[in-house]
Amino acid sequence: MKTTVKKIMESLVPWKAKALLAKPGVSLNNRNWTKEELQRIAPKYAGRLVMTDHGELCGQLVGVNTTAYYGQGSMGEGLYAEAIGLMEPELFEKIKGLPGKGIPPLLKGVSMGGQGDLERKGGVDTVTNFEPLEWSFTPFPGIPDAQVLQFAEIKESLQQRQRMIESGSYGPGHVFARVDLDLFKKPSRKR
Repeated sequence: MKTTVKKIMESLVPWKAKALLAKPGVSLNNRNWTKEELQRIAPKYAGRLVMTDHGELCGQLVGVNTTAYYGQGSMGEGLYAEAIGLMEPELFEKIKGLPGKGIPPLLKGVSMGGQGDLERKGGVDTVTNFEPLEWSFTPFPGIPDAQVLQFAEIKESLQQRQRMIESGSYGPGHVFARVDLDLFKKPSRKR
């Protein structure tokens, strides 16, 4: 069993990403996203899932959103999110591309998933009371600018941190130093 778990974990790629989820305006599916609604939902994205194409199966779960904010970014004003996760190498390569072989990212789009209300105003449905459930990597984003902005493999590991702690190069200046020290401390025996 331990060998099987190790093989599965070794076959998945740990990743981190930054994405533009939405900008104010009307989407391709005729939904109007207001600045106020996007500002309201930004903090609600922390801890939400990252899926592939709004899937509902466990195999389509590829990550978790770590933070989100509404503001200025590389694509102008909008709702930005950061996430981490694990995914199969084939999907990782489709999102990352293979620059060394001249292959650009094939899957760049993202899309928000959740539940909310629609208010008909001026021939368009304005989204209100949106409760985010997830955001997804998708080839067909409803908001054309919604896309992956940064995408990279995470190369750190607990084993690397343990080696740094043991060598003394990982100390109080590191954010998780106290947690890591407690994690690797051997329990003392009381007599």
